[in-house]
Amino acid sequence: MFGGLTAYVDDRNFASLSNVGLAFKLSSAHGRDLLKAGGKMLQYEPTAAPSKTAVVVPEAMLDDVEALRAWAIRSAVYAKSLPLVTRKPRG
Repeated sequence: MFGGLTAYVDDRNFASLSNVGLAFKLSSAHGRDLLKAGGKMLQYEPTAAPSKTAVVVPEAMLDDVEALRAWAIRSAVYAKSLPLVTRKPRG
């Protein structure tokens, strides 16, 4: 586990909060928009590959409740559009 919190909508991960920051899972178009606004691709460790879909919210945006709400909604809508990941039982 990465030592943070994960938010779900309809059993799909859409956001995480960790020592790296608040990150939203976004479509490629919305991800590019958040990157242009100062975000960065989620990367838990310097040697780890960055996420392909999760973008860390820029610090300057963390006090903007309306902006965060809008990004959370975009992220939740995107996550709901993805197929459910089913895991095989261990054993």
